[in-house]
Amino acid sequence: ACKGGKHKPGYASPIVFDYRGLRQVTTMLAKSIIGVNAETGELLWEKTVFTERAERKHKDSTYAMPTPAADGRHIIVNFGVGVACLDFEGNLLWRKEDPEYVWNTRYGAVASPVLVEDMAIVLQESEWDSKRPTWLAAFDKQTGRQRWRINPTNIHECFTTPLVYRDRGDVRLIIASWGNVASYDARTGKRLWIRSLTTQQLVASPAREGQLLCIGGGTWPKDADGTIMMRLERTAKGPGASFLWRSEKDTPEDCSPVIYQ
Repeated sequence: ACKGGKHKPGYASPIVFDYRGLRQVTTMLAKSIIGVNAETGELLWEKTVFTERAERKHKDSTYAMPTPAADGRHIIVNFGVGVACLDFEGNLLWRKEDPEYVWNTRYGAVASPVLVEDMAIVLQESEWDSKRPTWLAAFDKQTGRQRWRINPTNIHECFTTPLVYRDRGDVRLIIASWGNVASYDARTGKRLWIRSLTTQQLVASPAREGQLLCIGGGTWPKDADGTIMMRLERTAKGPGASFLWRSEKDTPEDCSPVIYQ
């Protein structure tokens, strides 16, 4: 058994790799990541990657919400104020600051980074009173060089992590947001399709099993929530998705759905 030490709370989930747990935490105004031996609880290392003033956040949130992504060599973290990459010894490999974040956030960064091939992809949505648009970007995970960046106007005021899936030889992103769900080419950022939804302020991330795509949640307004099941398709015109059913019964606000079959 083990217990935490001096660090302030962070809701990012620990990830386990070779018996070492990794979790984002906040230390005063320092944004840090720690490596912990998952068997003994021993603190292996701690690295502060950003130091910034405290941003606005939701009362139920913390300053370390997104879960890190790792591939055995690289650890990618998103703190809103920036994106950083470390190795498994806690050495900082690169970081990219986002100086406009603190002044444009309302509830804080939530979307976790995702790894696709040799890229780290990060989403930062604009919020109700943001003075800048949403951005979605891919960074070379070795160097931090930006591969592509877009400002999708259909993604805003939601708090979900992009879903990654492979479609034959292609790699897609699916992002559910306010009133819509859309798919993007993970290698270029090009939008492939978009479908309108009745759900609005989404927190739960979508789930996929085979061709089935489930989108659930919506925290506001109450009459706009629901669970939606869709089918991913590939036609002569390209990839797309069709609706199978929608239910308003017992819809969770925050928990992501799971497809079991």
